[in-house]
Amino acid sequence: MPSMSQHLAQAAENHAFLSSAFTPTDAPRWRVIVCFYVAVHYMDAFLDRVASCHPDKHTVRFGALQRQMRARRLEPGILIAYRQLYDMSVSARYECVPIDQQMAHRAQQHLLPTIETWVHREIPSDRF
Repeated sequence: MPSMSQHLAQAAENHAFLSSAFTPTDAPRWRVIVCFYVAVHYMDAFLDRVASCHPDKHTVRFGALQRQMRARRLEPGILIAYRQLYDMSVSARYECVPIDQQMAHRAQQHLLPTIETWVHREIPSDRF
């Protein structure tokens, strides 16, 4: 299983791709999907740090994150932001729902930064 550092490195790589591959109006569907996968690696880094947990399925990850929220190690707003990114990504990947610029902007400029800011507070800066 990947370590916390490996998850953080993958999140950074995915984020760099998001920043370099798309303009703010390009490919809203793919921007949402990449935002979600940045967030997945941030959440997995967090779970590795606090619980040595390495989920291999989204349902397992959500259960682990809910346990961390109940233990007050995860702010409810972070889980809500993550869930919204997940739902948007599922819609984009599997349900063929049209993803407009407003949804992509929300994912990239609000939801993902909310998660990133929190993760940077929770994980020592020397790990990034």
